[in-house]
Amino acid sequence: MIVARPTFNAVFSMSAFLILVFAGFSYTSFQYFFEGSDSLYIYFAMIFSGGLGFGLLIKFLWNWKSITIAKEKFQIKYPFRFSSRLYSGKQLVQWTETTIKTFGGQYSELALLFDDKKKITMSKQEHTDYDKSKNYLLKKFKSKKKG
Repeated sequence: MIVARPTFNAVFSMSAFLILVFAGFSYTSFQYFFEGSDSLYIYFAMIFSGGLGFGLLIKFLWNWKSITIAKEKFQIKYPFRFSSRLYSGKQLVQWTETTIKTFGGQYSELALLFDDKKKITMSKQEHTDYDKSKNYLLKKFKSKKKG
């Protein structure tokens, strides 16, 4: 059984960034509401940091997924959506691996496309057991690989 979850590094870096953004939002909100600062840049900084922080937080939690691969079945759990999807190997239409060279190394991503047009992605930098998932797909579903 292969279980691909978000890595600690991905969660930590997003959490640290969100803490900084919300700290900026808190500071500018305090300046605007309690200190009575009428500066236009305080108002814009508060709106920008609040919108950015809440938008990223919702996107991060909405896309949080755990992918379990076992016995030619794919189970995708979205804990913050309170939903789960179960696919059989026959429902897998195709899968692709994309690799991009960057300055920091190599970015790799697997994309699984199922017959209901749902596309599930997992990247090497953001999910655990990426290599095991790739090897499993190469072993069991080599004919459905595209690209």
